Formats: sequence, C-alpha cells, structure tokens
Amino acid sequence: MKWGTCFACLALCLTGGCTRHADTLLYNYQRTAGEAGWAGNDTLAFPLQRVPTTGVYALHVGVRMRPDFPYQGLTYVVELNLAHPHAEIRDTVHLHVADSSGMRLLGQGHSLVTYETHAFDLHLYRGQHGTFRLYHLMAQSPLPAVTDLGLKLQALD
Repeated sequence: MKWGTCFACLALCLTGGCTRHADTLLYNYQRTAGEAGWAGNDTLAFPLQRVPTTGVYALHVGVRMRPDFPYQGLTYVVELNLAHPHAEIRDTVHLHVADSSGMRLLGQGHSLVTYETHAFDLHLYRGQHGTFRLYHLMAQSPLPAVTDLGLKLQALD
C-alpha cells in the first residue's frame, strides 16, 4: 500500500510539472551574428506558432554575455507582429547588467553571464501567430560580448 501511495504522489508531481511546462509557448535562444558582437542592424527573429489558448502571457527576454561587456546596461527593442487578429506591439527594454560602480555583474554565471528580464505582458487570442524581433539601441555597433538572446513566453492564467 505504501508503494502505491508513493507512486500516486510521484505521478501527480510529474503531471503537475508537465502541465506547468506546457504553459510555456516559446522558449528559444539564438546566437548573435558575427564574432565581433551584436550589430545594430542584426535583428533576431523568433517565430510564434499558433497560440493554443486565449489569455494573458508574460514575455521574458534572456541575454547571455561574456563578463567583459563594457557597459552597465543594455537597451534593446522587442517588436511583435501578430496575425489573426492583426496587432503590432513594440517596447524598449533596459537591462541593468552591473551595479552603479560597474564592478559587480548582476546576472547568473561565470564564463557566460545570463540575465532574464520581464519585457511586458500581452493578451493573445487562440490561433494568433506572428514573429518577435529584437534589436539593440546602443551607440556601439557591433556591441561586443553579447553572445545569445532568447525569449520565453509563458501563460499567466
């Protein structure tokens, strides 16, 4: 009887974990183009497949960079073009990379430092699909040390 109870609890935990993961519509990283860094005209595109359920979703942007990133922050634009029904969303996001002295990185990791920022929440309709685009607004181009960018779109309901 004890084994049956343990197995039932384990099965419940596993299905709960799978259900939570299923709420994530998009989780993807892409490498920035070029060895020199992320160029200002290098727009990264992430496809959004058809949305399975109408609801509110949180968009998080992940950035991976080497510790030699020369600035205290990173400013970039997130665009979303949607179809069925048509909608366009654009927002500017500023990511704080280091403390005010510039000496302590605020992300996670050592050889590559990872940051995740909540960009915005959005209401999506069942069947909508589209494309996310990201590009930076920094004066230096290419922007050194930024290696990867990623998106995570997760249901809030």
